[in-house]
Parts: sequence; C-alpha cells; structure tokens
Amino acid sequence: MKNERGDLSGAWVRHPVDSGKRSRHGGGAVVVAAALIVTVWLLGCAGPAPRPQGDPELLRLNDAARSVFDDGHPQRSAALYYRALQRARLMDDRAAIGESAYSLAACLARLDDLEQATSFLEEALAELAACGRSSADAHLLQARIARREARLDDAAACCREVLALSEDDLTVAAKAEAHLIEAGLACERGDIDGARREFTTAQRLLSDAINVHLQAEAAGVEGDIALLEGRYGTAAAAFDRAAAKLREAERFEEMAGALARAGRAFESAGALHTAADRFYRAARADFARGAGTAALVLLEDAAIAVGQASVGEAQGSEADHTRVLAQRIVALRAEIERSLHEKDR
Repeated sequence: MKNERGDLSGAWVRHPVDSGKRSRHGGGAVVVAAALIVTVWLLGCAGPAPRPQGDPELLRLNDAARSVFDDGHPQRSAALYYRALQRARLMDDRAAIGESAYSLAACLARLDDLEQATSFLEEALAELAACGRSSADAHLLQARIARREARLDDAAACCREVLALSEDDLTVAAKAEAHLIEAGLACERGDIDGARREFTTAQRLLSDAINVHLQAEAAGVEGDIALLEGRYGTAAAAFDRAAAKLREAERFEEMAGALARAGRAFESAGALHTAADRFYRAARADFARGAGTAALVLLEDAAIAVGQASVGEAQGSEADHTRVLAQRIVALRAEIERSLHEKDR
C-alpha cells in the first residue's frame, strides 16, 4: 500500500498512536502518553545505521530516510528505509541489506512495532554475519527491544554478546552503551549495587568524543539510580541534564520525555513549581511535534502541580511566577484543544 506521500509502506508502518485524531477523553489517553514516554526512553540511542557507500539510488534513499528520522518522523523514515532495503535486496548486496534492515528495525522500534522490528533485525543480523560486518548495533537494538518487552534476561544476554565481540568489531561507544543498558536493567530489578557498578564502568568509557545522545542516556541512567535511592532532587537534575543533551542533539521527542521525567522527580522532591514548569515545557514540545494528546496529559500534570504550588505561597515574586505559569498552562491547553478540534472536523 502507499501512504499520503506516495512512499511504499506496508502494514508494518503503523500510524503514531497520538496522531491527534484519537479521543482526547478518558483514561486511555493517559496510558498512551505514558507508553510513548517509556518507549522513547528505553530505546535510547537506537537509530539508523551510518550512511552506506556505493549505489547512488541507495545513497539517496538512505540520506532521505536519515534526514526525516532526525527530524522526528520515524514513520516516514521507515517507509524510505524499506525502499532502501528492497533496493539492496535487488542488488543482492549483503552488507547493504544488513544495514538497511537494521535501520528499518530501529524506525519500527521507535514506532513501537516491536514484532516487525524484531523480524527485520533478525534479517540484519544474518546478513551482517554473512559478510563479516560488526553486529554490535544490531545486538544493542535487540537488547533495547527485549527490555521494552520486559524480557530482562534476554536483554542482558544481548549486551553480553556485544561485550564478547572482538576489539575490531566493538567501538568504545558500543561498549559504553552496553554497560548503560545493563545499568538500566539493574535499575528495573531494583539492584542498586549492580546499577552503580555498570554505570561506573560506562562512565569510564564516556568522553566528549562520544556522541551527545549517549551522554544524554548516561544522565538518564544516573537519574534512574538516584530515583531508586530516593534522591529525587539529584534525579531531577540528572534528567534536566539529559534533556539539555538531547536538545543539543536535536532529538526533540526524547527531550520532551526527559523533561517529563524531570517533572515527576521534582514533584517527588516537593519542588512543585519547578515540576509544573517541566511538565509545561514537555507538553509544549510534544504539541509542536504534533503529539497533541500526549501534550494534554502532561498539561494536566502541570496544572495539578502548579495548583499545589500556589497553596500557602506568600505574596511576592515566587507567587507571581506561579500565577504566570498557571496562565501559560491554561493558554496552551486552549491552543491544543482548538488544534485537535480542527483536526477532528
């Protein structure tokens, strides 16, 4: 079948769940918005493969796909990577098949179509192995998908496969990423000592030469560990750093997720005005990328936090700032509701 842009996009390319035409009422919206934040956060650094060399048509498709992925449109990127995969299959280019299948799997995982992502990832692993290419990125994506599906032991096994690769097949970034995933898995198990051990190992590998997105993930893991230890202010500061790094990397969907997590941590720390500010900024960013339903849920969190912040506040600059933020929350909610109403007409 073809989408509105005329790109091939079989049934595996699902429409984003918060397209603006979904219902804005009821508890389902809360579940959807929360699921989106978790999905983006757990997938972390997973992204398309580097630009291949060779066939001009394949290069054109990969460049276009990477561009729209970086602009925050994984569905359109998936359609283009599928065309690139078909081109590579036509050429019987095993390396290009492996890289295109991996990139397609990364897009589908971002769209939360984990079953189809896994299928293309298996093709990628087979082809990369057949032509002697490194499978590190593919195994890391496998680990992230397994974690998303709550298969923690499988995720850990994928990380071990990465760390067992030869030095020629394993970059410092991939090694650090594997340890960060292991730290996240330990957090999910409630194993604070294990999380700290893996995080410390990852930190030793990290440097300014490593990509900004990986630095953002490290800050997020640090926040997760702090949450486990009940250090909510420290966790909030870590999530703020993650959001700043993601902003620098222009990964705005993930940035909004980090801001939302910072908001929840500030809320737990009792810093309600700051929590409301982070929820508001996350909602504003989500709305700007077309995720109006998720934005409304975050605005509800912002409204609750700012309402609680205003209780008992004395007159003065702090109270004035809270009133201004409350007004901005109301104004943004009205703007989003108008936008969604127009889409529903």
